[in-house]
Amino acid sequence: MDVGALVDRMPIPWLTRQLGRRRSWLLVSQIVIAGGLVGMALNDPSQLLGPLVACALAVAIASATQDIALDAYRIESAEVNAQAALAASYQTGYRLAMIWAGAGVLWIAAWAQGEQTTGYAQSAWQAGYLVMALSMLPGMLVVLGSPEPVPAPFKPARNVAEWLKGAVLEPFADFWVRYRWQAVLFLALIAVYRISDVVMGIMANPFYVDMGFTKSEVAGVTKVYGVIMTLVGAFVGGLLSARFGVMRVLMLGAVLSAASNLLFVWLSGVGA
Repeated sequence: MDVGALVDRMPIPWLTRQLGRRRSWLLVSQIVIAGGLVGMALNDPSQLLGPLVACALAVAIASATQDIALDAYRIESAEVNAQAALAASYQTGYRLAMIWAGAGVLWIAAWAQGEQTTGYAQSAWQAGYLVMALSMLPGMLVVLGSPEPVPAPFKPARNVAEWLKGAVLEPFADFWVRYRWQAVLFLALIAVYRISDVVMGIMANPFYVDMGFTKSEVAGVTKVYGVIMTLVGAFVGGLLSARFGVMRVLMLGAVLSAASNLLFVWLSGVGA
C-alpha cells in the first residue's frame, strides 16, 4: 500500500501547499472541533443519543490531533533555549481556556436557562455549545496569521509497515533497551499515579448535580477556583521539587491525590 499516493488523493495536500504541514493540520483539527461542537448543540440526547456521541467522539479525536500538531509547531518554531518560555505560555493559555470552556459554558447555560435552576434544558446547553464552537474562531485566525516553522528533517515512510516500525515499534523498543526492568516500574507509575483522581474526576459533575449545586456554583468553584489552585499547585510543586527532589515530591503528590478524594465523602454528608 503506497501511503503517499493515498494521501495525495485527499484534500489535505492542497491545504498543506497553501499553509504548510503544521498549520494545515492545526486548521483542519480546529474546523472539526467547531463542527463537532455545533453537532452536539443541535442534537438532543434525551431524544437520540447516537448522533451526540458521534459528534463528541469527533471532537475528542480532533482535539488530540490539535494537541499533537500544536506541540510539533511549538517545538519546531523556536530554538531550544526558548522552549521553556513557550511551554509556560502554552500552559498559561491552556489553563485560561479551561476556565472559559469549563466555567464559561456553565455560566452561559445558566444564563440561557433563566429561572429554571434545576433539570435539563436543551436550549441552555445548545447556547453553551454554540458559543464554544464560535470560540474556535480566534484559534483559526491565529493559525492563518502565523508563520509555518521549518520542519525537522525526516525520511518519509514508503508504506504503513515502515511507518509503524519507525513511529511505534522502534521508539518503544529503545525505551525497553535503555531502562530494562525499570521500564516496568515507570509504566506502572504512569498508569496508577492518579488513577483514583481520574476515576473519581469523571463522576464529579454528576455528584454535584445530585447534591443540589447550581451551574453557577459549580462553575465558580470547580472551574475557576480549581484551575487557579492548579496553577498555584504547579508553582509550589516546582519549588518543592527544587528544594527536596523530584522523588519525594512525587510520593507526596501520590498521597495527597488519593487523600483528596476523601473530601467527596465529607461533602456528601454536609450537602449543598
